[in-house]
Amino acid sequence: MNLLTIINSAAGEPTWMFNWGDALGFEHYYAHLLAKIILIIYGISLTLILFYSILQLSLAIKYKLNQSVEKKPLPKFDPEKAPLVTVQLPMYNEYYVAERVIERVAQLDYPKDKFEIQVLDDSTDETVDVIAKKVEEVRAKYGVDIKHIHRVNRIGYKAGALDDALPQAKGEFIAIFDVDFLPDTDFLQKTIPQFED
Repeated sequence: MNLLTIINSAAGEPTWMFNWGDALGFEHYYAHLLAKIILIIYGISLTLILFYSILQLSLAIKYKLNQSVEKKPLPKFDPEKAPLVTVQLPMYNEYYVAERVIERVAQLDYPKDKFEIQVLDDSTDETVDVIAKKVEEVRAKYGVDIKHIHRVNRIGYKAGALDDALPQAKGEFIAIFDVDFLPDTDFLQKTIPQFED
C-alpha cells in the first residue's frame, strides 16, 4: 500500500480492491495481475465444486427414491426350460491356476445336458499338458461336455481364441470367464432366467 492510498483512506475516499500502484500505474502491475488470475481460478474451482455437489445430491435423492420402489421378484430358474449354455475359458500359460478354474466351472449347478465348456488354450509351455489332463479328469468325474481347444498361433490373442471357438459353440448363451475368476456354483441359475423376457 503506498502513501497516496493511505492518505485517500484517511480522507474517507474509497480504496479499490486492486490498487494499480504509483501514479504511473506500473509499480505493482504484475502482482495485481497474478491476484486477479488466482481469484478467477478460485472462482472457477468453487463453481465446479458447486456443480459436483449438486450432482452428488441428485444421486443421493435418486438412491433414496429408488429404495422405496418395490422391486420385481427375480425370475425362478426352471431346469426344464433352461437353454444350452457354452462357457468359454480363454487361457495362455496359466500353469498354476488352469486346473482350479476348470474344476470350478465343471461344478456349476446347471443341467449337464444343457451345458458345455470350451477351454481355449493358447499356451506355449507345459500348461498344455496340464489342461489336457484336467479336461479328461473333469469329463470323467462330472460327465460334462468339455473340449480342449488348443491353438498353435496366437492371432488376435484372447479375442482371436474366443472368435475361433465360437463357431463350435452349441450354446444359445455364451459365458466367458477369465482364469482368475471363480464363479459361484449357482452363477448360471441366477443369470440365465434374467434373459427370459
